[in-house]
Amino acid sequence: EAYTATLDTAESLPDGRSVIVQACLGLGRMLQYDLPREELEWVQRGLQAVTSGTLDQAALLIRLGTVQDILGDSDAAEQNLQQGLALLPRKPTPLHATALGNLGVILAMHGDVEGALGRYHEALRIHRQLNDHWGMLNVWHNLGYELDTAGRWAEAARYYQQEMELAERLGSQAQQFQACLGLGILRLKQGDYAVAEDLLQQGVALARRKNFTASLSYILPVLAGLYLQQEDQSGLAEPLLVEAEMLCEQSGGREPLPEIYRNRARVH
Repeated sequence: EAYTATLDTAESLPDGRSVIVQACLGLGRMLQYDLPREELEWVQRGLQAVTSGTLDQAALLIRLGTVQDILGDSDAAEQNLQQGLALLPRKPTPLHATALGNLGVILAMHGDVEGALGRYHEALRIHRQLNDHWGMLNVWHNLGYELDTAGRWAEAARYYQQEMELAERLGSQAQQFQACLGLGILRLKQGDYAVAEDLLQQGVALARRKNFTASLSYILPVLAGLYLQQEDQSGLAEPLLVEAEMLCEQSGGREPLPEIYRNRARVH
């Protein structure tokens, strides 16, 4: 409400454009874990008000690329991240690290594992240089995910564990969720079902408590998949998959759908 009230009065202020931009960025960040399509709308509104060639424009373009990546539009995401990066000063900033990290995600989606790892390590160096612990959390998660996908499980587990411990110290429940999801999937692949279930249940509880709709749509199919691998618990899977599909419809997220459909085919 504070952000929307600010927008209502911003145009009458001497620095109204800047106020609108900051309000749109703030509203976007509030929606990023729940309603990415609504975040996209606010970021685009900010871009309509921003002055070209400014740091505000760079921040909005990088945020736009980030949310487009979440929604599966990787080509547009890469273009906007590169444009935002080009507007930044040469001296490293958190925005440099954010853009590099998200470009790493896109490279990973295109199958360039080494390229993705390189971008992540570039981003991590900047976060460490700036003593930016919050930024390090995201990069550790992405490194864990990519190394897990590459079958380098011991390295992946180390990054996920670092992420979980730092997230707990910083009080970031969103990042604790990400670590529970990543490490839970890893333990599931290793056949350690009891540990995997505990981690995934922790993640589900966090997502429900904070109303992370999009995040919940990711983790429920994973937990359902775990139950389907255990005959005595397979009956627990279908309600989770039904809920996950409904959440995807609400949030506009598409990425969890293949996992949902695969697991629903295993139920019937």
